[in-house]
Amino acid sequence: MQKAIFPGTFDPPTVGHQDLIRRAGKLSDFLYLSVAQAHHKKTLFTLEERKKMLELTAAEVLEKNKFTVITFDGLLIDLCRKLQTNVVIRGLRDSRDFEYERRIGGVNQIMFEEFETVYLQSYGNTASISSEILREVIKLNGNTEKLLPKSITDFVREKIINKTA
Repeated sequence: MQKAIFPGTFDPPTVGHQDLIRRAGKLSDFLYLSVAQAHHKKTLFTLEERKKMLELTAAEVLEKNKFTVITFDGLLIDLCRKLQTNVVIRGLRDSRDFEYERRIGGVNQIMFEEFETVYLQSYGNTASISSEILREVIKLNGNTEKLLPKSITDFVREKIINKTA
């Protein structure tokens, strides 16, 4: 059985993340969706909120027995070893994402020789979506119908609007 990990901060998950989850599910027998503690970023949502949102987001596009959502804090290669997989899925929106991910993947591969990164390119309109832009659209009362998974829309909008009020 080929297992893969799709890590991220998911603050919050977007339809872009959801598309990558759906596609990654086709490439692996089982997918670990790993919500990072993200010490390097100031997140709006708590780790548990991000985990719950990701569970709902993934359940819209994957069968329940095809994935699990976990949290992690530390090196991705240590998580790979713990979960006994060497395959990591990363999404790429543009060349900046590629350069950043290429460097990280290279260092991970140096530290864990069997490490492999599978890069999935974002397609169409999802390539423009980021969690940061999404939060700004909500603050300005914009339409998020094509940006947010349906299952988390109300929760995300309420949290962002209450946080900025």
